Amino acid sequence: MDHLQIASAHFVGNSAGGYVTQNLAMSHPERVKSASLFGSTPGLKNSQAASWLPQVAEIGLRPFLAKTIAERFDLDDTDPGIIEFFLDQCATNDTDYIARFIGLMSTLDWSERLGEIKCPTLIVMPGAETVGSTENYDVMRDTIPDVEFIVYDGMPHNICDAVSDRCVNDVLSFLKRRF
Repeated sequence: MDHLQIASAHFVGNSAGGYVTQNLAMSHPERVKSASLFGSTPGLKNSQAASWLPQVAEIGLRPFLAKTIAERFDLDDTDPGIIEFFLDQCATNDTDYIARFIGLMSTLDWSERLGEIKCPTLIVMPGAETVGSTENYDVMRDTIPDVEFIVYDGMPHNICDAVSDRCVNDVLSFLKRRF
């Protein structure tokens, strides 16, 4: 942002991107005009994420994701091409880095700091969340001062991959209402 001489911006984060957005909004509130958080809780401490690490180490990242893909996508309503694209893209990641990231995130919970997020915030919770606890979303809704909350009923974690048009439309509607 500094390099591009952008003082502040609207941020949209899905899952881990939402962790970055939340922390930026808490640490540098002057830089964040709004936050739109999709499937993103305040850390992964209250999740099963730590249990993924031994499985990824044993069989590899892509096979692990393929084995657990129904936890991330509604297989009945998601184009199989999107799922293959997702798996192929994930396979390009550095597995050691992913393990370190998940290892760290599964120890973090910044729920107590959520009140520091002062910008207008859109939270979109997957109604059939499979990664983080849905209770974490309740804490976010109840703690962030200026929040709008949407539930995508029946949707598992990867809502931005599965229903990208719906996500874009909700962000644009939120921004239009607020700005």
